[in-house]
Amino acid sequence: MIKSYKRSVGFFSSSVLQPIVDGIVALARNNGKIQLIASPNLTEDDIHAISTGYEAREKVINASFTRDFMKELEIEALKLGIPAKTCHNEAAPNQFELAPIYEECNLAVDHNMLIMALMKEVARRHGFRVLLHEKPFKGVNGSGKHNNWSLGTDTGVLLMAPGKNDKENLRFITFVVNTLAEI
Repeated sequence: MIKSYKRSVGFFSSSVLQPIVDGIVALARNNGKIQLIASPNLTEDDIHAISTGYEAREKVINASFTRDFMKELEIEALKLGIPAKTCHNEAAPNQFELAPIYEECNLAVDHNMLIMALMKEVARRHGFRVLLHEKPFKGVNGSGKHNNWSLGTDTGVLLMAPGKNDKENLRFITFVVNTLAEI
């Protein structure tokens, strides 16, 4: 298995790598390295290709690190009895969502506190830091820790949803007003 490829050329064009692209991919998958010594006179296409390559490399590295972090977080949460149904990137850079599955309120609160502590613990093991502030970055869509909640009856009637008739709307207004009064 080849672990390195070294080449020294007076004139360089990225097009010379095209015929050996499969070998380069195999080399990269084996954690191999390529070292090229070339003329400093690069074409705009070569400069763009090199820049694009570095950007792609960073995305792959970041995706790998975060995938490993999220996988461990899910496994550790399941060990504590906290099932999650959603794990994905959010709109903000390097922001990820973990949504526990619906459960009774008192249990959900306990699980929410546990998952926040677990996130910090697992993040440290991966060299990350977790921000749980509601809006850590001004003007960045989707950033921040938040909780979604609702109130309902034991028969599944949502108490915080507008109704279809006057009686159901009165119930809705009553619960909204009383909730706001308590906040």
